[in-house]
Amino acid sequence: MARIKSPILAAQNVTKTFTTGKDQELVAVDNLSFEINEGEFICLLGASGCGKSTILNMFAGFTQPTAGEVLLRDKPIMDIEPRCGMIFQSYALFPWKTVRGNVEFGLKIKGLSGAERRERAAAFIEMVNLRGFTIIRRNCPVACSSASRSRGSSRPILKSS
Repeated sequence: MARIKSPILAAQNVTKTFTTGKDQELVAVDNLSFEINEGEFICLLGASGCGKSTILNMFAGFTQPTAGEVLLRDKPIMDIEPRCGMIFQSYALFPWKTVRGNVEFGLKIKGLSGAERRERAAAFIEMVNLRGFTIIRRNCPVACSSASRSRGSSRPILKSS
């Protein structure tokens, strides 16, 4: 008998509203339900302002639904969820830091020693093929191509490893 697996991520009757400056409600997501199972690849498509980023922010724990639930492996997401990574629409890099400095940032916040940060950052930089952009000040994100900045912005995901 095949064992039925529960979804990795689920939205159950999720609604998210925001109050505008005039005390009016703006409905960003309205009674949305869906499930994402292991091995599935999904894409959220829709017009600007339809709630795509809002639902992603709820799955990451950055904001809570006004109604309904978002679940990670059958448990409600109630706060920032370290098992969910997010690559932001803007590159989310510190322009004054080198690529290595950006990659090390999350590891420093976690309290890792300088040597351990450098070792782990080197592995992450190698993983995304940015070896030549590690130390030199002129290799700050501003000097990198869009593709390199995108790979460097993997920092929010990689830092939690």
